[in-house]
Amino acid sequence: MAANAPKTQRLAAGSDTTAGDEARVGAVLGSIQDGIVLIDGSGNVERINAVAESQLGISAANAVGRPLATLGLAAVDASVHESLRSGSAAGPIDVTLQHDGDASVLACTMQPFTDTSGSRGMALALRDVSGQREFDHMCSEFVLRASHELRTPIASVRMGLGLLGEKLDFPMGSRDRELYDTVQHELTRMVELLSDLLDLSRLRLGEELEFTDIEVGELVGDAQQRYAAAADKAGIQLHSEIEDGLPTLSICRSAIDRVLNNLIAGALGRTPASGSIALAARRKKTHVVLTIADTGDAIAMARQNVAFEPFSQPSAKRHGAGLGLAICREIVRRHGGEIEIYSRPRKGTRFTITLPVPKSAPS
Repeated sequence: MAANAPKTQRLAAGSDTTAGDEARVGAVLGSIQDGIVLIDGSGNVERINAVAESQLGISAANAVGRPLATLGLAAVDASVHESLRSGSAAGPIDVTLQHDGDASVLACTMQPFTDTSGSRGMALALRDVSGQREFDHMCSEFVLRASHELRTPIASVRMGLGLLGEKLDFPMGSRDRELYDTVQHELTRMVELLSDLLDLSRLRLGEELEFTDIEVGELVGDAQQRYAAAADKAGIQLHSEIEDGLPTLSICRSAIDRVLNNLIAGALGRTPASGSIALAARRKKTHVVLTIADTGDAIAMARQNVAFEPFSQPSAKRHGAGLGLAICREIVRRHGGEIEIYSRPRKGTRFTITLPVPKSAPS
């Protein structure tokens, strides 16, 4: 019996340590201001903190062991399982919940983890962004209305100035012609800025997009053809690599074309003569991945962090209002996808667009 005593003591000590760790984990989760939901490898709830209980309107006792989709988070269920499979973080994804007639918006961020036993799981962070989203909506509506009201008179001024220029016929090279051309150029820039502001605001306010089934190869091939002449003129090699057997995507063709146009034009602007730009399309499980990679100047890390924010230019050499990439992000997100940037010195820049494959498509 005495020989067994040390072993029994070690087990007891181990139990005390486990209990202490459990209490510590509980205290940490309880001190976090965001909702935290721990998911096991099967996608079932393992634990939630008090903040998450309040956000989801459910007690921990009723939540543990249930699939995530039954807690009102069906919108992120597929992303959670995909993140568990790939081992990569995901989000944030906005989820709207209804409780007693009141709507709240939670931004969900997913981070996979592996415990000491080798079991995989997922930590889901929930942050209430209802106030921020309401403010963003109000700002988008204001910009939409202001841009619409300003674009019409500015377009009229531009048209009237054009007619005036034809009548007066300023001599080429004269001071009058120089001033006239400068005013025309600035008015053109203002009209383009207002058009971009309108488009961005409409996208953020949920303007309907017309979706149709498109072959990925056709999409990428047409984009390459549109810029083939410009690439040749600049001495840049523009080529594409399209994986065989890619599924058909349900997309808004004009919107995705705009995204590709913006990214390819940006790549042409960064890449010097004798450089190259590669367009590629491949399938990655439940998504199609499009990439635009160039061998041009790198984008500074500080600029990469805010590249998709409105009025931010990824490169000091680019001109304009800096709305192009913000519009690209909104378009891709409206398709249920994501867009990312990777740029390093002497390695160029790569934009990656991930678009979901329709569930009806063959795997």
